[in-house]
Amino acid sequence: MIDQVAGIDYRLFRAPQVTSKSVDIPIKGEFFSQSQRTPVPFDAPAMMLPQQYDRMVYFAVSEYVFNTASRVYHQAGLLNVTISNEHLAGLFPNMQVQLEASPESEPHLWFTLGKVTIAPVMDVQAFGILPNSSDRRPLFQLRVKTNFSISISVNSDRIVGSVSPESELKLELKHSNIGSVDVEEMETIFNVFAREVIYPSLNAQLKKGFPLPVPRNIFLNNVELQIHENFLLLGANIN
Repeated sequence: MIDQVAGIDYRLFRAPQVTSKSVDIPIKGEFFSQSQRTPVPFDAPAMMLPQQYDRMVYFAVSEYVFNTASRVYHQAGLLNVTISNEHLAGLFPNMQVQLEASPESEPHLWFTLGKVTIAPVMDVQAFGILPNSSDRRPLFQLRVKTNFSISISVNSDRIVGSVSPESELKLELKHSNIGSVDVEEMETIFNVFAREVIYPSLNAQLKKGFPLPVPRNIFLNNVELQIHENFLLLGANIN
């Protein structure tokens, strides 16, 4: 179990292959919802593993693992964010503005040689809350695009990460109930908010990481991490 929302399935999906030099253990590596497990609508990519090794044990972790996690947390609504943003007060001085942001679909990441990239597309609905009232009025709706570079590392039992933006947030007005909206000024405000709030929040979550399938009382040392096409390769010695 990972948390109250998700678990990860590490079951064998075929018999281990044993030779005089090594044991190859194929395990599933799929996140699932604890409330309702449904089939994953995409396949795990092929992984072409290198054949020269100098560590005792290697874990090849495909991008499928991370994308099934994204799917589970997106379906649970945990990637949705409600923001009361004081940065917008100058644009709307007569009301409090509340933003509801959610991915248009579960964000997918890609592994290429030496690099991990994710390019989420967010839907942002802005609501106005009038003074002395709890009623919300829809103001406008935006589509927000950007892409991130993700740095990934590993400690003795977990894969952890951090994000840094590769591009500024780009905004597109989808709909407005209040006439024209200064999208360029909104972009400036959103980029400041992303640097101050969103990226630190993402990094706090990624710092928690997710566990490697390491048996109890087994510890990794001398860990090496490589990023290949479609997968990560972690090599380590064990105690």
